[in-house]
Amino acid sequence: MTDDAHTANRRASPRQRRYRFAIGFSAAIGAIIGAWMVFDQPAGRDSATMMLTGSLSPSFAIAASLVWALGLAFAMILYHRAIDDHEERAWLWASLAGWYAVIFPTPVWWVLHRAALAPPVDAMMLFALSLIVNAAVWAWLKFR
Repeated sequence: MTDDAHTANRRASPRQRRYRFAIGFSAAIGAIIGAWMVFDQPAGRDSATMMLTGSLSPSFAIAASLVWALGLAFAMILYHRAIDDHEERAWLWASLAGWYAVIFPTPVWWVLHRAALAPPVDAMMLFALSLIVNAAVWAWLKFR
């Protein structure tokens, strides 16, 4: 049996299983909230309107907020129990880069808005920027 075939047939280690569960749990939380948001929309609302300007029902907003906050807290614990030193280092630097992606543009944007030179600060746009930067730095450090 070749090394590749042996590796493919070997059972995942407990750490690998914990890691996969943490990532799968996080993906499931996002999928549940995303699918629920789609089903909660009024008939005829397109996805662009839903994501950018559509209002949400109070029941969905409260429940999704709770699922997000509690699910994220639980997923973070699972993730940190499963990662090794290499991934922890990648995660820490990626988190710092994601934070920088928020703290640099936010005050600039806010000041420009106060001078009527920019639209109001968009928290979700900054959140998305932070996630993109975080993911890019994490992937670069983890897989290089």
